[in-house]
Amino acid sequence: MLEPHGVASMSRGIMRRRLRQLLEDERGFLTPMPGHSTITWTRTVGSGTPSGSATLFPGVTVLPFTPSTYTFTVSIAIPITFRGASSGGSGGNGTSGNDAPSDGQGGAGGGGGEVTTGVVITLTPGHTYTLVVSGAGTSVATSLVDSVGPTTLVSLVAGGAGAGFVSHGAGGTGGTGTNRIAGGNGGDGGQSASTQARTNGVASSGAGGGGGGGGGDNTGTGVNTQTGGNGGNGGGGSGGGGGATGANGQSPSGNGGIHGNASADFAGLNGGGGGGGGAGYAFAGVSGQYGGGSGGGGAGNTAASGSGHAGGTGGAGGAGSNGIGVLYA
Repeated sequence: MLEPHGVASMSRGIMRRRLRQLLEDERGFLTPMPGHSTITWTRTVGSGTPSGSATLFPGVTVLPFTPSTYTFTVSIAIPITFRGASSGGSGGNGTSGNDAPSDGQGGAGGGGGEVTTGVVITLTPGHTYTLVVSGAGTSVATSLVDSVGPTTLVSLVAGGAGAGFVSHGAGGTGGTGTNRIAGGNGGDGGQSASTQARTNGVASSGAGGGGGGGGGDNTGTGVNTQTGGNGGNGGGGSGGGGGATGANGQSPSGNGGIHGNASADFAGLNGGGGGGGGAGYAFAGVSGQYGGGSGGGGAGNTAASGSGHAGGTGGAGGAGSNGIGVLYA
């Protein structure tokens, strides 16, 4: 049976539009079809991802947001998966060395930030959503809040900062949302009178904690200086190890601590090594690793007892890794 002329023309028009879309897709351009939702966001605080908009293509779109505060809306209801991390904690600074056995303490490592591997949320027209992404070394949680209620959909606790040599930063834990992974604790720093290796940061399937910094030499012989601890392994890779005596903590994915500075007038004494940074967590379709804790700073050089020489300054701890929020359509 032959189709009426009007129906045939309509069918050919639909086929032409569909063919044009397929050709554009082959060239790398995705053309929105009826029913696709548009997300529009405004950066309200900070200097992260610029304001903009995008069409949410199911199974294709990945939208990462860097540290800042954003508000966004959608044109049509659509389920998305939110994945993200809160920031890692900063490492504590090492103390300056002097003559007392308790001087020259390495700084403790920072904790890893809490991570979620996926919270499924339906974004709804007429609602305004506020996304806060925490920056490195801050105590701000990465969170997603719906204006209706208001309702906290996701909250990820930041890793704690390391302080004194036994005050390591705690890994972030206890937030809101499904599939959360606690961050690893930072490691403790070392004292100058001890030859024991510094504590490593705790590994986590999310973001690892930073290792503690090594203690300084308080004997004048160099035998009591310490290598910093290793950073904890995270879900995105392996944490960096602390440097050799007097060297910086090395870290491929977190921020290592810095070794103690040489004493200007008694340079033969070495500071302890900085702690290694903890590895962050890696998210599909997004470069980098996020939420790793930093290593503690190495201790300063320590003058030999009775020498009258001042010890060197303790090194600074690292700043921690940034958090991130990622929307997957």
